[in-house]
Amino acid sequence: MERMREVGGGMGRRRDEGWVEEVEEEEVEEEEVEEEEEEEEEEEEEEEEEEEEEEEEEEEEEEEEEEEEEEEEEG
Repeated sequence: MERMREVGGGMGRRRDEGWVEEVEEEEVEEEEVEEEEEEEEEEEEEEEEEEEEEEEEEEEEEEEEEEEEEEEEEG
């Protein structure tokens, strides 16, 4: 029996394996959470980029309208 303890056998080994499985499950869950957070960040960045593009387009349209108004006033 002592020999089994020395090499990590017996019931203690089974408990260790269970603990290792729990740790591995926790690591997998943490990785999944990190991946979800990264995806959310990427989505937020994409949304911000889209908003910036829309703002730029609106500004360009406003500038074009102003230029047209100025040309009409001059004409």
